[in-house]
Amino acid sequence: MAAIVSALTVLVLAVLAFGQGRNQPAAPRFNSATTTLTSGDSAKVNWDSLYSEIQTGFVQVLPILDKGCFDCHSTKTDYPWYYKLPVVKGMINRDIQQARKHCDMTRGFPFVGRGTPADDLDAIRDMIQRGEMPPWEYRLMHWNAKPTAAQSDSIVSWVNHGLAMLAAHGQYPTPATPKEDDDESGEKP
Repeated sequence: MAAIVSALTVLVLAVLAFGQGRNQPAAPRFNSATTTLTSGDSAKVNWDSLYSEIQTGFVQVLPILDKGCFDCHSTKTDYPWYYKLPVVKGMINRDIQQARKHCDMTRGFPFVGRGTPADDLDAIRDMIQRGEMPPWEYRLMHWNAKPTAAQSDSIVSWVNHGLAMLAAHGQYPTPATPKEDDDESGEKP
């Protein structure tokens, strides 16, 4: 379970590492009077319609995400038999709470979490491409949770399409900022 916390910490650090953006368009601002969003170029976008289109793709990959993500990243948790053990119950509850804090897929797209919709999609793509989600500790007890290569490709394809749609309207993932103690490759020495 400590490894699950470690994996979630990596997710948190990845989200936090996206820091302040440089050379990016102004961040979109909500206009509550018209339920549209205005970006730096003052173009109006019907974000509900855009998000609905991305949600349509989400529904298509939902069966894949359901088997490997929803136990922690939604309120649709299917608790294992060993959840009844007091110490294990506390660890699982903590892991789920942290996972939902980062990205809660319960209500569909856009997800509830810490980042913008573009940041959430970018983090999902990154974790899937690196094979970090679901964490290996979860996969020990849920052998079929890891997506196949074709399923991973489907998720990444949906994410890329969603990111392209958001980018067409000026919404980009926040770029990562290198840390002072990182070498040129972005890895710690």
